[in-house]
Amino acid sequence: MLFAKQDNPAIIEYGLHTFTLLTFEHSGGLKVIKTIKQCPIGNVAEQNAILASTKEQLAPRSKYLRALCYVSPEERLLRRTEIDGTKFSDTKYLSEIVTTQFKIDPSSYDLVVLDAKTGQTCNTNTQTALFTGIPSAQAKSLQDKLISLSIYPEHMGISSLNTIGALINYSKIENTTTPTLILEIGNEQTYSYIISNEGLESTRPINQGINSMLPVIQKELGLKDEESARKLLQSNAFDFTSMNAALTKKLVKELQSSIGFYEVQTGQNIGQFCCVGLPTKMEWLQNSIEAQLGLKPITIEIDKWLSNRAVSIEKNNRLSTSSKELLTISFAVV
Repeated sequence: MLFAKQDNPAIIEYGLHTFTLLTFEHSGGLKVIKTIKQCPIGNVAEQNAILASTKEQLAPRSKYLRALCYVSPEERLLRRTEIDGTKFSDTKYLSEIVTTQFKIDPSSYDLVVLDAKTGQTCNTNTQTALFTGIPSAQAKSLQDKLISLSIYPEHMGISSLNTIGALINYSKIENTTTPTLILEIGNEQTYSYIISNEGLESTRPINQGINSMLPVIQKELGLKDEESARKLLQSNAFDFTSMNAALTKKLVKELQSSIGFYEVQTGQNIGQFCCVGLPTKMEWLQNSIEAQLGLKPITIEIDKWLSNRAVSIEKNNRLSTSSKELLTISFAVV
């Protein structure tokens, strides 16, 4: 049969570098996380094994595994800007913003506009909006891919919104007094966000990513091509400490510019830093960037945050997921 009984949908995240699957159930007023499984985004065999075992567990008689799906395409749009809330219902007005400010064709994107302070749908009182979306053709391609893997996406969203929402929520709970810089480092570009307990303060895409570091590695180590540099970078077989500054020089320069502009405009100093979505083997990138920026890493008390959201982790469930990654994906548990 197409759909058999499945009490709760799985939560699936196709991140920039990592595939993650989470299962949960409701028990005594709590949402209980049963399992979290991860593998590198390019490891198709392991990914398929995770999906097959989860489907067998949750929906053995169904053709499809129901899931809430979150994706991170490089071409995603996440941009904060000022708007006139009284014109929110004017499609022409919103399209003009997308065309003139973000330089994309609004007819080619699936777009959603949110209030940057609340994360909810905009209204006439909205002054700052978050424009989000992905190319329509890519959205269709991703849906087809999920269905081909026997996944029925009950919802498909941008995983970055979970990251932003979770960290804003955590900031409010902890009553953090200084803003936080968040980075998502992709292959082609890096998205930087500045958040506070008041909401999303700033967004900026930077045309510097993992691929920008490959020519530097190739030159410094005398490798034959950039693909060799990529394999070395992802292998955890080489200590890049002596090359940190060279690898991140351009990215750090752009971040310093963004931080300086924000601090001058608002009179607030960035207090902490968080880099999400990196594979474990590349966590050294966060340490390098935060040291060059002179920022301290955010400290997440994950058990306290989960308890506040009435979420728990099943006893004896051994999780290797870092606190910040668990914070992000568990934000989707409803």
